Amino acid sequence: MNTTTIHNPVIWADVPDPSVIRVGDCYYMISTSMHSMPGCPVMKSKNLMNWEMVSYVYDSFEDNSAHKLLNGKGIYGKGSWATSLRYHEGIYYVCFSSNDMQQFYVYQTKEIENGPWERFVIPGLHHDPSLLFDEGRVFVFHGNGSIRITELTADARAHREGALISCSLRRRLRISAFAVRAVMLTG
Repeated sequence: MNTTTIHNPVIWADVPDPSVIRVGDCYYMISTSMHSMPGCPVMKSKNLMNWEMVSYVYDSFEDNSAHKLLNGKGIYGKGSWATSLRYHEGIYYVCFSSNDMQQFYVYQTKEIENGPWERFVIPGLHHDPSLLFDEGRVFVFHGNGSIRITELTADARAHREGALISCSLRRRLRISAFAVRAVMLTG
């Protein structure tokens, strides 16, 4: 087995809240971009050491003065936070909440490097989200202090009607956490 030593920082840049997946022989990483536009930078690597920028998920996720820095408005320190990146059945998913819009955003594409990305807006905050796909069901784990699990529709485009909208893990596990990452382990 070959060994490689990787020295930190791997990327000499501000790349907070990374979410990394592997599809085939490529690793993809996405990061919080907050108020910066274009947003949700997508990076690619073959070895987890050498990364290149390949695309952005959106130019601007809302069409208003604050997001376009017009009329003296802005969203400094707001915008997209703790983006989650997933790949499921041929589709790439990116999701995040926006504190300034008080909404949850889900973007989907079949081509992560070239798009186009389709956008879906779900009411309410889902702070520091993480998508989990399980036997035809989709869940988003989210929260700050109290971790919640919310079920989405099978296409991850809306809350699932009739589903348990919010189940708090704080009371069940007696933990306080944020920036949770849900991962399905097999075998």
